[in-house]
Amino acid sequence: MPCNRTSGPDELKQVVLEYFSKYYRRTSEGLEFNLMAGEKIVAREHWNIQGLQTPKTKGIWTVSSPFSQPRDLFIAFSATDILCFCHFYTNWLKSSNHVAFLAVGTRPDISKVKQIREMFPLAKVHLLFDNDLIGRVTDCKISVWLSKRNVVFELTDSHVKCKTRDGTFWLGVEMFSLHQFIKVSGFRTNVRTHKPRKGFGSFYNLFTGSNY
Repeated sequence: MPCNRTSGPDELKQVVLEYFSKYYRRTSEGLEFNLMAGEKIVAREHWNIQGLQTPKTKGIWTVSSPFSQPRDLFIAFSATDILCFCHFYTNWLKSSNHVAFLAVGTRPDISKVKQIREMFPLAKVHLLFDNDLIGRVTDCKISVWLSKRNVVFELTDSHVKCKTRDGTFWLGVEMFSLHQFIKVSGFRTNVRTHKPRKGFGSFYNLFTGSNY
């Protein structure tokens, strides 16, 4: 069940807080996550009971074992979304050497995805982006970029225009998703998307009990 809409990080399951404890800093108000570019902190994400601040940045928040390549890689806009997802699906935390988590900020781009592909070449990718149009377009962009291809997506009031090397097609905004894009374009990917249940825009929204 969702937590109260005023829920903060202290309401996360203890197993989640302990698992990620090396990758956040507690402040007087909540949690702070460092997004890195190489060895340099280039942005910080903040989560407290008042809300979530996700940066637009070139940095990445990374959780992975230095001793092995993960089998599964989870990517989200925010570290907060990752912790909230794990609150509901703690089974993914049982094999710490075989799973990795990345937060990429609000504007992931092709250069960042290239870096991710080089860091984790063998991992199955899971996407935790928001359950709105921007999140669903991001699902498609990340999947295409991971496959070393490019597609231009243009948004209108009622359609998403998809320009590929094989042609151009339009998909209705309401039906648009990675699944529909694959179905129409013939694009192949083994990327898996995870969405919160209907009525919630993100796993953060699901955890706090707030909607879009």
